[in-house]
Amino acid sequence: MNAPAEAVPDVETTAERANERLRFLTSQEQTALSVAFDLPTQFGYDSGDQVVAQEVGRAGVAIDTASDVCDLFAGIPLDQVSVNFPINATAPIILAAYLVAAERSGVPRRALTGTLQSDVLAEFLGRGACLFPPGPSLRLITDVVEFGSRELPRFSLISITGCPGLGVSCDAGTELALAMASAIAYCDAFLARGLSFEAFAPRLSFRFAAARGLAEEAAKLRAARRIWHRVATERLGATSPAAARLRFFSGSPGTAAAAHHPPHTGAGPAGSCCVEPLADEIETRASALLAELDALGGAVAAIEAGIPQRWIAGHGAGADAAPPERASETDQLAGQRQAARTEAATAARDSRAFIGALLRLADDTRAGRNVMPALIAAARAGTTVGEMTDVFRDAFGTF
Repeated sequence: MNAPAEAVPDVETTAERANERLRFLTSQEQTALSVAFDLPTQFGYDSGDQVVAQEVGRAGVAIDTASDVCDLFAGIPLDQVSVNFPINATAPIILAAYLVAAERSGVPRRALTGTLQSDVLAEFLGRGACLFPPGPSLRLITDVVEFGSRELPRFSLISITGCPGLGVSCDAGTELALAMASAIAYCDAFLARGLSFEAFAPRLSFRFAAARGLAEEAAKLRAARRIWHRVATERLGATSPAAARLRFFSGSPGTAAAAHHPPHTGAGPAGSCCVEPLADEIETRASALLAELDALGGAVAAIEAGIPQRWIAGHGAGADAAPPERASETDQLAGQRQAARTEAATAARDSRAFIGALLRLADDTRAGRNVMPALIAAARAGTTVGEMTDVFRDAFGTF
């Protein structure tokens, strides 16, 4: 699996500024784009909320409404580029806004390609950007995959990681066990909805860290391929090579700890005589930990009990993370401008359509229906990210 394109942006403020970068990349024949979102968007807050005022537009784009997504991709041929969205808890909302943006630009859903990260279980293990309890969180991602299996045939709707977030570290065996346990939990939920493993499995992807020695990382990836093939064929019912194949991207998770390792030049003892025994060792440890998680009832039950969180904490998660940046005056002014923009947008919307869409979303959420059609209708009516997230907060509670 090819590495995703450079995330846009590392530091940004508005959809318009990010759009300048996206247009530049596409003018240079870049066909794969990756868009990072600011923390308020990831946590389901609108830019005008005072709780997040100093974080608006920092280290990512501020998205409050579908109009912001339209501005973000203005002039970008969405049927000719692949877009990666590294977002988890609010992934269903962002996807809905993106589909409205595509609709307004005249691009049919079936022509869209890209990846929605959607790995919400990872947030319980890493950064903590988990908004709702594990069960409801898994339900929302299952809604996304169920909807996408019908409407988005070219989109990869989940990318699973064992190295969840900035500053999180664990040994190779633990990383694989957590990734595979999460994958099993997702697949079990999808299968329970009546989805075919053969249909959705070829679009599953994994993300692994690459912050250790070359031989260990090579061994880990070899072990990952073995474990996933066994899980897919023996446990989940894969019958075709495509459904049992491990699609993955491996790169640095961004930890400061990665900087302590010398650069890999490709030289050194990375041959099979070194890698194979290490792969066997990692596979054995990962398989044992995966069995422990199974005995606890799977990834969701284990997370609710705090077991894998303690495993990660035991490896010094976050010990080398960089201190948070201080908000600059420019950041604060940008946040104020974004908040004013959103206030104007909400004042101009059709209140009848907005209220109807919000009530539909609340009703579908509580009734257990797939929320994606209601989210799209809400985004189309100008409902904000914060307002849609609040519907879920009211229905599910917070974690």
